[in-house]
Amino acid sequence: MPNTQSRKYQLTINNPKNTVTSLDDLPLFLTVEQTAAVLSIGRNTTYDMVRSGRIESIRLGRQIRIPKSALNSI
Repeated sequence: MPNTQSRKYQLTINNPKNTVTSLDDLPLFLTVEQTAAVLSIGRNTTYDMVRSGRIESIRLGRQIRIPKSALNSI
């Protein structure tokens, strides 16, 4: 399994110039779109992984949030 701390993530959070360079820079909970950007996969693939349980997630009403810690297990 690759060292996730050495990856460089391209993720825009409220600011298009904001580049996240490590997992420590990510928010505690990510949206599906943010998770897809971090993992460099599509949004639908991310939803499929959430539905199948491959990605841990939390539902808040109709919203889905993925804890930052869930990215370490992928």
